[in-house]
Amino acid sequence: MKPRENNFAIAEQNVLGGCMLDAKAFWSIADVVTERDFSSRRHSVIFGAISELVREGSSADSITLAEWFESHKISDLVGGVSYVIDLANTTASTANIRAWAEIVRDHAIGRRVREAGTKIASLTGPDSLAEAQAVLGSVVGGSAAPTKDAKAAMRGVLRVMQAQTDRDSDLLGVSTGFPMLDEMTAGFQVGELVLVAGRPSMGKSLLAMQFAHTAAAAGVPAHVVTLEMQTAACVTRMISARSEVPFDIVRDAKKIEDHHWPRIVSAGDDIGALPLYFDDDVYDLASALARIRQANMQHGTRLVVLDYVQHMRLPEAQTMALAVQEVTRELKATAKALGITIVLVSQLNRSLEQRADKRPMMSDLRESGAIEQDADVILFIYRDEYYNTESPHAGFAEALIRKQRNGRTGMVPLRTRFDIQRFDAAPGGLPQIAPSAPARRYRGFGGNSGRAIND
Repeated sequence: MKPRENNFAIAEQNVLGGCMLDAKAFWSIADVVTERDFSSRRHSVIFGAISELVREGSSADSITLAEWFESHKISDLVGGVSYVIDLANTTASTANIRAWAEIVRDHAIGRRVREAGTKIASLTGPDSLAEAQAVLGSVVGGSAAPTKDAKAAMRGVLRVMQAQTDRDSDLLGVSTGFPMLDEMTAGFQVGELVLVAGRPSMGKSLLAMQFAHTAAAAGVPAHVVTLEMQTAACVTRMISARSEVPFDIVRDAKKIEDHHWPRIVSAGDDIGALPLYFDDDVYDLASALARIRQANMQHGTRLVVLDYVQHMRLPEAQTMALAVQEVTRELKATAKALGITIVLVSQLNRSLEQRADKRPMMSDLRESGAIEQDADVILFIYRDEYYNTESPHAGFAEALIRKQRNGRTGMVPLRTRFDIQRFDAAPGGLPQIAPSAPARRYRGFGGNSGRAIND
């Protein structure tokens, strides 16, 4: 028999205590509950820590957990070391742990259904249907997909392989628009969360917008969710890039001359015909997810750019890292559930500027929660000329792939064409300047094409 159904608080304690008594017990309930199923915040955090330790091959006894919480400076969040020890000491055995876990899961589903009903009842406005769908999706979000046997899994792999051999393109996914980057990544893949990050003025938002523009131009429906710019500003930049009329002219109509208009109008018509969609009035995770789901249902979007995470009203959490963790995990889950690619733009903090070499590294993401773990591809954008006025690489940028779950890492050189708001491929690589050669400068920002000039 199951323990008393209404005793969910004790059920949560016994699940945690059982996992602490024997790490093997965790695997017996890992398919039943997740950390989001625990009604108590501290229980959720404790279960998350147990999951991380056990999956790394470590034990999750009370002493190990206490040390883990101390090292992460969140002991107070879980009620102190004494509470963790009490959980283990008051749990007699692991015999009924799966039954206890089922109570936790069932109570969590009921709780989410009630919360969803309240939220849906309060929804108003043009986005209420999409938001309701997002709310309902969150109710079942923790449900596990049916287990696949080896035969079913193999059939799925063979179908993908057959589709790949039949396609016209050499790419497995959506083209980035840059041949060298496509070669490294095989394009943006279904279900991926791609992070584009950098310091201010590196061009991270511009690059992400260009990914969306390129995808749409290739017939792939793309969706830009921008928390930084208005839609008009995004489109103005795209018109400049497509028409090659300098951005400072396009954005100020008084500067437009007669010979500019045909190119501007043509570019505008081309962009208007693309399967490209914009949202610029979202402010938090729930509204962003609602718009992403709505666009996917209505337009079949396959690539989403979200610009950028630091401008989002983050979920309430004890720390910024935990808040960002919730955002990235929800975005990753959404990308996987909808079969799309989500490109998330993020700004790095200024600590990297204390180093001699200011190229971003993975360690620069440590204060950004679980981005490093959740992202399938991490791409940093770096321009040496921003820090070094005598840089031989002026007019160029480095796209630094620091992580790729299914591929290699490395650097892809890009030409900066900020005068017309775009990046171009740099098949010749970064300029190689001989020590005895006279200095050469490359204009890459404002009012020129980025061509090399001699002093």
